[in-house]
Amino acid sequence: MRWSPSMEPTENKTIGAHFSAVVCENKNSIKWDHEYESARSALYALIVKLRPEYVWIPYYVCGAVIDAVSQSRTAIKRYNIDAEFQPVGDFSIGPNDFILLVNYYGLCSSKIKQQLERFSREKVIVDCSQAFFDRDFDCLASIYSPRKFLPVPDGGAMFYKGDLPCSPSSNQDSIARYQCLLQRVADEPEVSREAYLASEHDFETVGMRRMSCFTRILIHSMDLEYFASKRRENFLTLDSLKTVNDLFFDLEESVPLCYPLITKKATDLRQYLNRQRVLTPMYWPNVQRAGAFESRLISDAVFLPIDHRYDVDDMVRIASLVKIFLGDNG
Repeated sequence: MRWSPSMEPTENKTIGAHFSAVVCENKNSIKWDHEYESARSALYALIVKLRPEYVWIPYYVCGAVIDAVSQSRTAIKRYNIDAEFQPVGDFSIGPNDFILLVNYYGLCSSKIKQQLERFSREKVIVDCSQAFFDRDFDCLASIYSPRKFLPVPDGGAMFYKGDLPCSPSSNQDSIARYQCLLQRVADEPEVSREAYLASEHDFETVGMRRMSCFTRILIHSMDLEYFASKRRENFLTLDSLKTVNDLFFDLEESVPLCYPLITKKATDLRQYLNRQRVLTPMYWPNVQRAGAFESRLISDAVFLPIDHRYDVDDMVRIASLVKIFLGDNG
């Protein structure tokens, strides 16, 4: 089906009247099997439909994953990961269990493929919330979160060959959440921070709403190839920091979420960068029962921004600030 910006049948398409905002169809070749309001909604719908006995989930994961599975009234078993981002421990995955694997930072595709040789593929759900540009894996389902990579107010997507429940979308809610993105166009982030947090709070109530027409139009209007190429270029520029980074990733064909840097001075570095107006997130400080490596990811990691808004000069500035703070003049 050809996507139409107005989402009206061609023969009934309105011609004329006042302008809309500037959105142009880029004919992006994204054809997900299912579209939801958020990634957690996609996971929730999948679990509600398939009703597993247990879902195995890593301790080091976004709390939204736990919420989605818990609200489906499905029991959870947990596992740790090692320094290679591989699951550790003895697994006894029952005939009606699933295991969720995470493509951390969009940099673990090859590691996921190794894990798919270990676990039965029909029992694996891959969380690609941090890996929007990755292709779907040969497994039960691959789930994505467009809003972590694109300036959209909401959205979740999934590759899963089967019918799933969903409920009607809301363009009004999406347009309301979009206001904080519009504010960010002209102002510093502090101006729209409260509105942003309020929009994030909306997703805490997990449902099955379909992705809105508004969000879908925005996604199809974007130059995704440009977004992907800028992230890769920026990551490679920041890779000059590998001399001070205790974590290493081979970029390969990946399009990463961020540049993860591990250093024992992470807390002070994060504060220093904040004073220099380089703002960095944390993933995920409230993790329970973290192992040694996961604890380092929580306490000693700084996640540097590399998205499409920035260029090589911005990355050179970030790298210089990090090296100055860490005392590396190489």
